[in-house]
Amino acid sequence: MAKVLSRGLPVAVALASALTVLPVSAGAWELRNETNLTIPKGEMLEDSLIATGEVVRIDGDINGDLIAVGRQVEVSGTVTGTVFIAAQSVDANGNVGGTLAGFGQWVRVGGAVSGNLYSFGQNIRLLEESSVGRDAMMFGELLDAGGTVGRDLTAGGRKLTVGGRIGRNLEMQGEELELTPSSEIVGSIDTELPADDNLTVAEGATVGGSTEIRHATPDVRKSRYSKPGFYVWGLIKLAGAFLLGALLFWALPGLFGHELASVGAGLLRAGAGLLALIATPVALVLAAITLVGLPVALVGGALFLMALYLAKILVADWLGRSVLSSNGSRPRVFVALLTGLAILAVAGAIPWIGGLIKFAVLLLGLGMLTHRAWEAVGHDAPVAAST
Repeated sequence: MAKVLSRGLPVAVALASALTVLPVSAGAWELRNETNLTIPKGEMLEDSLIATGEVVRIDGDINGDLIAVGRQVEVSGTVTGTVFIAAQSVDANGNVGGTLAGFGQWVRVGGAVSGNLYSFGQNIRLLEESSVGRDAMMFGELLDAGGTVGRDLTAGGRKLTVGGRIGRNLEMQGEELELTPSSEIVGSIDTELPADDNLTVAEGATVGGSTEIRHATPDVRKSRYSKPGFYVWGLIKLAGAFLLGALLFWALPGLFGHELASVGAGLLRAGAGLLALIATPVALVLAAITLVGLPVALVGGALFLMALYLAKILVADWLGRSVLSSNGSRPRVFVALLTGLAILAVAGAIPWIGGLIKFAVLLLGLGMLTHRAWEAVGHDAPVAAST
């Protein structure tokens, strides 16, 4: 398990970094937001696209990148760049020239992906006609790899069924691994399962390299959720964040009160946060190289570390107000802050995706701080139109 996660987390972080920076890059972006959004077959977009709606269908072609968010997202056209999809139901049956990342309850891939595939969900299927040019990562409950993966497949879930071709190695952690008669693993298998019998290799399946099965030992590893200290420490952190947030609101109320009118606005703000996350350490290192700039770098480093912590508080304020105001009333500031912090604490503790949620919160919160800093120096924020 640790081996799978140690490999997956850096890749996921790098992927999130690459994707969230897209909306604020120098290239041209088009934003479309409709309840039922369709790019019809035969239409060609020469710019990258951010598409949001209840149902999003991309039947046409995009000469650039695509970010699609909705309840149901279907992509059957050709996208020359990177594709990021977040929806309850994801169907990617078109051709992707770069990386494809799919987050949803159901994720189905039936097209050709030239780069890497990153998929997170409950049920994930690589259909028989699908192909991934480089590496594939699948994290969920029920996983089905029926297509072709050019290099390595890394998976984590309850059960993985392999019915296609893996060009190099298979690494999996879970409860069951099944190789169907049509499966072909060119390299080796490295898996962690409860017992040897949890690996099923059908007659006709081929494995070119070695097969290693490591046994999970759940009786030795006590779950953190069964330890009272986990909840005590969680309450301490929650109380600390709330007290700091209350003091900040008293001293600097202008930091709070962010509004995000749409999913696209949140993506834009997260992109600004990513730029701050990357550019600030680089600027501090460059300043520290010079003797004169060393004090500035030390002070800036301390402020940057503080900003990383404050990011969660700003997102909690926005989240709490959004949840409590859904009934039409205006929530009290401190009640909203405490509600938001509690929601983030629970979400961050969710297995598998808690780390990704925390990273997304960090990016969004840093984007909010960047927005306020830009306003403070007398400029109209670059994403002000979306607040």
